[in-house]
Formats: sequence, structure tokens, C-alpha cells
Amino acid sequence: ESIYWSPRQREIHGWDPDEPVSLDAFISLVYPEDREWLLQSILHAHHPDSDGLWSVEHRIKRRDGSVRWLTSRSQTYFEGEGEARRPVRTIGVNRDITEYKAAQQERDRAEAALRESEAHLEEAQRIAKVGSWTWELASNKRVWSKELFVLLGLDLNLPPPHQDAQEHLYSPESIVRLKESMQHSIETGIGNTIEIERVYEGKPSTWLLARTEAQFDAEGQVIALSGTVMDISESKLLQLQLLQAQKMESVGLLAGGIA
Repeated sequence: ESIYWSPRQREIHGWDPDEPVSLDAFISLVYPEDREWLLQSILHAHHPDSDGLWSVEHRIKRRDGSVRWLTSRSQTYFEGEGEARRPVRTIGVNRDITEYKAAQQERDRAEAALRESEAHLEEAQRIAKVGSWTWELASNKRVWSKELFVLLGLDLNLPPPHQDAQEHLYSPESIVRLKESMQHSIETGIGNTIEIERVYEGKPSTWLLARTEAQFDAEGQVIALSGTVMDISESKLLQLQLLQAQKMESVGLLAGGIA
């Protein structure tokens, strides 16, 4: 049995140029948690009933204590037929992917942190009854948060409707204010805040506070609008009740004055 390792293969595993190579010595460098299944995969690739293909991703722990990630691929060739079939030669390559794995793990951590952040934001919006949105002008692409769909009573599985398709959602006066607000921000780059009334068939309206801001490119041109929508129905009701109470108080004072 003869095993040849190229200089680069020896360098990856931290072996001296003239150090003898054996399967046992190789297995001894495999990371402990990967050792058993890796050995079984090698034995399977050398089994007469297999096609001889071997492709794995595993770790090694070199003598200096460093851990490296490798991808290993090989093809085993056989001679003979039936019970006489036996492996005679294996040719393979190893590739050190440690840096790639580190970058992948960093991406995974960043994606996990982003998902957690998005979950916190979604929960915060739900509690505060605030939805958010973005509208890219050139592509007409619109992105809405989950809570915005909820606030407007729209199906979460549908895409955000374009502006013209939103007109049935609001009172006529609110539609006018909304269009003027959007156009003003596009033309001037100045954000604004308006109150709009979401109307429903067969149930009370809700009141929303809509804030809009412009986003600019490097030349200072408006390329997108973004904003928030907050449910202010409760505070609007309190305002109306306070106004009604003030009116009643005024009427009482007037009646007292006349008396």
C-alpha cells in the first residue's frame, strides 16, 4: 500500500515534507467529533459495492492546535467483477475552506442578529400600533411592514397596493391630503405629517397619523419616500369627547349668563 500526499496537502495538515503518510495517521488528525463518520464514509467509498465517489466537508485539528475546515473529494477505482471486485487506486483532492467557513459563520451570525432585530421591531410596531413603508420611485417598488397591513386591514399575503389602488381605503378628503403630501415630498424633499381616515363598510372608521420623509441619492435627488403610519383612533376619540365636553360647558355658561 502506497500513499502520496502533495506538498500542499502536507502543508494543509501541518505535516513535514518527508513524514510517512498512513490512513491511521490521517484519521488521528481529524477533529474528534468528525472522526467516526468520516472513517465510515471512507470505508464505504472503498467497498466493492460502491461507485467509489467520496465527497465530504470536515474538520481537522493540527498538531499546533489550530482547527481547519476542509472539503475532500476522491474517486476510488476498482478491478475485477462480482466477488473479485476490489479497490486498487484512489485519487483525490483537499481544499482548505477555513476562511470561507469563518466568513459563512459570520454571515450566519449577522443574519440571525438581523432576524432577531426584525422580530423585535415587528413586536414593537405591533405594541405601538405603528406600521412602516418604503416606496422606491424609479422602480415603483413598495415595501410594507407587517403591522401596516394589519393597521389597514389588508391581506398579508398580497403585495402592497399601488397608490391608485389605495383610494378606496380612505375618505375622499384623506385621499386628497395623502396625494398632496406624497407629491410635496417628491418635489421638495421635505417630509410632512398628516391625519387620514381609514374607512370601512359596515364598521367605524379608524384614524391614522401618516409621516413621510424623502430619501436622496448622491446628487441630492429624491429617489424614494419612506414613512410610518400610527393608529391614533383612541386619541382622536378622546379629542372629540373633550371637544364635545367643551361645547357642552360653553352652552352651560351661555345659559347661565342668559339666566
